[in-house]
Amino acid sequence: MSIGYVNTTQTPGAGPVVSQGNGQVLGVSTYNFARALNIGSRGGDVTQLQTVLIAAGFLMIPNPTGYFGKLTFAAVKLYQQAHGLPQVGNVGPLTRAQLNKGQ
Repeated sequence: MSIGYVNTTQTPGAGPVVSQGNGQVLGVSTYNFARALNIGSRGGDVTQLQTVLIAAGFLMIPNPTGYFGKLTFAAVKLYQQAHGLPQVGNVGPLTRAQLNKGQ
């Protein structure tokens, strides 16, 4: 398991069960980003980031890879621009706060 996300299991008829970690699953479609992400980052939190960026139309790849590369960097810049944030391409405190709003 990579640092910054948690394992979840789904029980029929119940919400996610959360194990300890830096991130937290808040619901079925909301994820709490808990660490800075930048080029070279890997893990479940990068997968979640890519899922958000794909769904919003900022990242044009068929499926999340879990690796933060040049395409994810460019997509984060587009996300930041759309939300009035500094367009740095890395996911720092301001971008994490926006992502954690679920918007």
